[in-house]
Amino acid sequence: GLAHSFPDDAARGAVACLHVDLVLARTRAQLNVGLGKEQRRAERSHAQLRETALRRRAQQGIYGRRSRVDAAREAAEDAMEPSYPDAAVATERALLADAREDEALRACLLIAI
Repeated sequence: GLAHSFPDDAARGAVACLHVDLVLARTRAQLNVGLGKEQRRAERSHAQLRETALRRRAQQGIYGRRSRVDAAREAAEDAMEPSYPDAAVATERALLADAREDEALRACLLIAI
């Protein structure tokens, strides 16, 4: 172990390590919640686009015969998957803004991000 000049230095060090572990765990949990929100938002957006495309197809008779361009566009729409974000950018920005004054917290956030 490390040599400590005071008997409570080891305890302070252990508490500091636990604090950092808790801050990192909380930050990772917040980032996971934010990412889940972003993914649900992407799914809703994709569902709305899909609904709009299906509504347009249902009204195809109004516009006349279906062309090859329409068929290609519809095939691309059918193949389109929701684009999921890799990170919760809004959550990251909010956490970093909250930690603006606390350099230690900011360092922990940057490690977690």
